[in-house]
Amino acid sequence: MVKFIAYTYTVAVLLLLSSCIADPKDDHSISISDKKQILFFTDQKMMEKESIYYDALLDLKKQFPEEMDNMMIYQADNPESKRFNIKTYPSIIVMDHDGIILHIKGSVSTKDEIVEPVSEVLSE
Repeated sequence: MVKFIAYTYTVAVLLLLSSCIADPKDDHSISISDKKQILFFTDQKMMEKESIYYDALLDLKKQFPEEMDNMMIYQADNPESKRFNIKTYPSIIVMDHDGIILHIKGSVSTKDEIVEPVSEVLSE
């Protein structure tokens, strides 16, 4: 029953974030402009660890709707995971034209461990 509730919650959050998913017709390459780009790397095998990340992403979407609308979401098997040497899931990268500004990866205790540093970087 607990797994069902967790699965249902995860699906609901993913549906809410679906506006952030890249168009599958894209070539999945990241083009970095002067704006900051948020990349979220997810692994379906780690859904229970990702719930805090989803909560944080929802909070960030309220604070930074434009930046979050441009967020790219990649599954573990996507070539971008290899390009960024992602070995720990979930992971969030914030980058600009100069490269990676922030990388949060793996287990976190609270959503504030994600929201605060990402908010700080996006506010700069």
